[in-house]
Amino acid sequence: MSSKALSGELGLLADRGVVERRERGAAVSYRLTARGLALVPLLDALGEWAADV
Repeated sequence: MSSKALSGELGLLADRGVVERRERGAAVSYRLTARGLALVPLLDALGEWAADV
């Protein structure tokens, strides 16, 4: 995935409240919000299901 595509996807997730963007000087990082953390069990289950298919 290109840097531009990744930035776009992370921006959408930030707009929807799934991740929080943090800037420290030139460095940018992202972390899951409470809304994002609530998705973890669902994504884990989906990954397990996909592994079984």
